[in-house]
Amino acid sequence: DIVDQLNEQELLALYGIVKSLISNGEPFTLVDDAYEEYLVVCENYSVEPHVKMSFRKYIRQLSQLKIIASKTARIEDAQRGRHLQITLLDIPSSKLIELLDDIFGKKFGS
Repeated sequence: DIVDQLNEQELLALYGIVKSLISNGEPFTLVDDAYEEYLVVCENYSVEPHVKMSFRKYIRQLSQLKIIASKTARIEDAQRGRHLQITLLDIPSSKLIELLDDIFGKKFGS
């Protein structure tokens, strides 16, 4: 499984994305919301979080691996500005969260 081959930070980023998707109940999440969840996940597992620029790099890597899709969208009701929308590919968030819970349980023994 491709998820098993991800490094720790990619897994943490993916976990943050999935948690954000589940909590907002939408088919997509925004990079800022996913990053906030990523920070919480890092704290829960006592892992030093990386800066948002690095988080965006993990999003690009996950996108290249076809685990997620990301696209830039205009911010509604704004003269200027864009945000990055993230969606999962091929796997529902409820299924992926189970897989990630299992991986993190083994990795961190919690």
